[in-house]
Amino acid sequence: MNKEIYTVAEFKKEFGKVKVVGKIRGKMNGLERDFVNSILEPRRLAKESNGWSYCEITGKRFIIGEIIVKGRKKTLHYTPDFEEEGIDGELTYYETKGHNYPEAWLRFRIAVATHSGISFFFVKRLKDRWVMTEYRSNPK
Repeated sequence: MNKEIYTVAEFKKEFGKVKVVGKIRGKMNGLERDFVNSILEPRRLAKESNGWSYCEITGKRFIIGEIIVKGRKKTLHYTPDFEEEGIDGELTYYETKGHNYPEAWLRFRIAVATHSGISFFFVKRLKDRWVMTEYRSNPK
């Protein structure tokens, strides 16, 4: 049938069931939405923070290094999930994870080590509670 525009029924008939794998860029996943609804938004409403932003939308990234790939220099970036501005104006960054992702953990740890004086929280949900571990490298 090879055409450019398909109805859902035609697409399923032609190609079968399609499963979307991975995260859709710029959209929060369920874990991130739950974190916003149970932690960040209540803090904002209680005036414990000036607000928060979703870093994939705002484009906030940290440069964490450079590598050489096939003779070309490539810059490595780390994008946290959320940025929160405290009442005092201090910025805090949150990384939420539901599973163990070694590359994400490595990028997180490099960002902490290379950006001194900034608070980073690694957030996991265990059943009905949130576990937040703070990481901060000391200013040199």
